[in-house]
Amino acid sequence: MRWRPPTGQLLELARSGKRGPTIWRPILLYLLVWVAELLLAAVVGFAVVLAVWLAETLRGQFDASDLTQGALALLESEWAGYLGLPSFLLMWGLTWLFVRLWEQRPFQTIGLRPKNSRAGRWLKNWLRGAGLGAAMMGMTVICLAWLGLVQVEGGVRLNQIGWLVPSLVFFLVQGSAEEVVHRGYLLPVLSARAGPWAGILASSAMFALLHSLNPGLTGLGLLNLFLSGAFLAILTLREGDLWAAFGWHSAWNWVQGPILGLEVSGDRSWASHSLTDITATGPSATWLSGGLFGPEGGAVVTAVLLLGITLLLVWHHRRQRLESGFQPTTA
Repeated sequence: MRWRPPTGQLLELARSGKRGPTIWRPILLYLLVWVAELLLAAVVGFAVVLAVWLAETLRGQFDASDLTQGALALLESEWAGYLGLPSFLLMWGLTWLFVRLWEQRPFQTIGLRPKNSRAGRWLKNWLRGAGLGAAMMGMTVICLAWLGLVQVEGGVRLNQIGWLVPSLVFFLVQGSAEEVVHRGYLLPVLSARAGPWAGILASSAMFALLHSLNPGLTGLGLLNLFLSGAFLAILTLREGDLWAAFGWHSAWNWVQGPILGLEVSGDRSWASHSLTDITATGPSATWLSGGLFGPEGGAVVTAVLLLGITLLLVWHHRRQRLESGFQPTTA
């Protein structure tokens, strides 16, 4: 039997609007997200400088060097990671605009309605995805520790427990926003128009490129971002909704940053108030553990993601064979 990626209700729902799926509309949304990200980064940077300038002026100690140092200190503080929140809220808004106003279909058709709409089904799917994301990140760190490429600095920092809740809220917004754009809109619309493999590859490439300006990114990091996008795309098509992908994305980042103190796609700011502080060590740390980009820039994550993709495809292929009437012979 020919290996086929999962398909189902998401592709059908993508065709349900008054304006059918096109190739150019997802590209337009993607470009708008890019422009919005850059503009908001500039606005946030200006707001940081302005806040420092006002504070220094009110103290009567304004100096240009103080302004620069103050802005850098704020950007490196424990609050720096939360500065991206407006851009993620905007992702939700732009996707709603395209789905509800342009295509004229209910917003829940992007994958917010579970395949089985029984009460609590969405939470069950989310928890399953979150457990999988946490387990895969845990597997990554265990492999790195076994190879002697990471070590814990200072043990568990119980005084940082209070930061776990606000950081979880942030990653719930961040993870779901990126999933809404890439697996909620780009994936099913492109798949409905050009086929599921094209949708998986294109949406994963767009997901990787969206992070191409992150600090410390390497070629292997870009590959891993593509692979994580492909893994999430296959998971989303198999599940028929976004809830498992929501859980996986948020848990993967939350465990990686606020729990373990590792860089999250190059963002080191979470280590300042993480529950533990794990740092890379050894001469092979750069290409195996990811260096300044964090685990997502290393070959260990490459192996974990490839294993995850393989298991998803094997699982789906086995179900296809059973549904087609194939019965394995027994000796």
